[in-house]
Amino acid sequence: MEEVCVKMEKCPIFNEGTLLNEKTGETYKTVYCTTERYKQCKRYLASQRCTRPLPVQVLPNASITVDEIVRRVESGFYDIFNKKDKDSQN
Repeated sequence: MEEVCVKMEKCPIFNEGTLLNEKTGETYKTVYCTTERYKQCKRYLASQRCTRPLPVQVLPNASITVDEIVRRVESGFYDIFNKKDKDSQN
């Protein structure tokens, strides 16, 4: 039996339709979330090391390294994006 991502149920990429293109989201789900390739997903890998939640801007195939994602998340680099996202929902 093939493994699936254990974080899939709470992942915004998988659940919230946060991507601009629905087809892209479906591709990520097919390639990463529902296969053993989730172990290569940069969101998954970074989430194992971060003490803060990952922003939706971190994609499974991010062009930056997992180390850089962790550094940015922990330093608050993405906080401005998260604030903007929350403000636009109000």
